[in-house]
Amino acid sequence: MELESRADLVWPGYKPRLDTIVLDMLHGDLDTLVQVLGMTESFTSTAVTGAERGSAVQVAFAYPEAIARVSGSSLMPGPYGLRGGYRATFTGGVLEHAFVADSTGQAPKPVVQEYTAKGHRELPADGPGAFMAMIDHVLACLHGQAVNQLAPASVLDSLRLTLDVHQAVNR
Repeated sequence: MELESRADLVWPGYKPRLDTIVLDMLHGDLDTLVQVLGMTESFTSTAVTGAERGSAVQVAFAYPEAIARVSGSSLMPGPYGLRGGYRATFTGGVLEHAFVADSTGQAPKPVVQEYTAKGHRELPADGPGAFMAMIDHVLACLHGQAVNQLAPASVLDSLRLTLDVHQAVNR
């Protein structure tokens, strides 16, 4: 499994450096990793700080039957916007999703690509993109229109992994 996000500095005045990039850019991907594969046995991280701004982090994770990589970079130039996605490789195929959003957050409709021995299929994703779906759900919970489906205990492993990676990157 590979998850990555790359961004220009889309928030004026904010410069994700090594002391913030894991918490700000990688936490969502680390949460996805933990939800899909569970807690890792071990990981190795590499990081770099840009000369004037931004930073980049790449983390490799070891599992008994799998390997995974999560990366994030805030070293992209201004017009780049926000891009990323995931690739999940299985014995019989690959699922891949890439997203592109400009600096306003506007993005095309998400599509998941499926590759198997039978060929290639595009699987349109229904509904809003992940960020908008999350915001809509939080607002609905705040207004009593939905019930939060995440119990605090369900995110503790993700938070623990995020903090472990953050600490490793900042040693």
